[in-house]
Amino acid sequence: MSSSNDILNAVIAGQIDIVPSLSVFPVLHLGIQNPGVVRVFGIGYMKQDNAVDSIIVKQDSPINSLAGLAGKKVGLFPGTTAPNLLQALLKREGVDASSVTVVPLPPPAQVGSLASGAIDALFSMEPITTIAMSRGGFRTVYGSVYASFLDPVPMGVGVISRRFEREYPKLAKRAIEALLAGGQFVIDQPNEARKLLPTYVKIPPPVAAKVHLVAVEAVVEENIEALQMFIEILHEIGELPKTLDAKELVALGK
Repeated sequence: MSSSNDILNAVIAGQIDIVPSLSVFPVLHLGIQNPGVVRVFGIGYMKQDNAVDSIIVKQDSPINSLAGLAGKKVGLFPGTTAPNLLQALLKREGVDASSVTVVPLPPPAQVGSLASGAIDALFSMEPITTIAMSRGGFRTVYGSVYASFLDPVPMGVGVISRRFEREYPKLAKRAIEALLAGGQFVIDQPNEARKLLPTYVKIPPPVAAKVHLVAVEAVVEENIEALQMFIEILHEIGELPKTLDAKELVALGK
């Protein structure tokens, strides 16, 4: 699958029953547009000190802060979420967001575009950031845009088809337990988890050893509250057309 949207569309079509981890944003949009299709069984947190996103520039760039992005071109992941969050952050920090040109770029083109000067800065995600830093000639000018709004921020979720859960409750329960055990392994033994990455993802071991990981953990009251807070923030900045109840997203038997 090429994106979290594609994964979720496959769940809606009945082609996938359970997903260990995907972006929270399309799940929230689905919860608004077509509630009751999936249930969130796990939440993955990202913190400023373990962020999977950052804003990077070339080593010799004159940009040294968010203020330096005024009048510049910033490359970012395609979709609405990254531009909305970046523009909200710029406005909050007193930067003229209207002067910043956002350039949607697929991940394979991002580092090359920054290196060539086609863009002035890159709002990057892992493993792109680590790949760029390992290559050399780049530096970070700002930490996590996502975690600047809420730290820790619930960036990822594990979801299961409610239809599947209704039809196969015992199997669904065992599958969720297995996937959460995998998430706990990432939390408890991150270095060992990183060693496994090259087996499944086309990145070299030296890069895999440095990437930041976000592990999905079991839903508890505390992270339901965090998810609700993030939903309210996303609605406030215009990413979500309306709010929704986080408790409904995680409730059994819906």
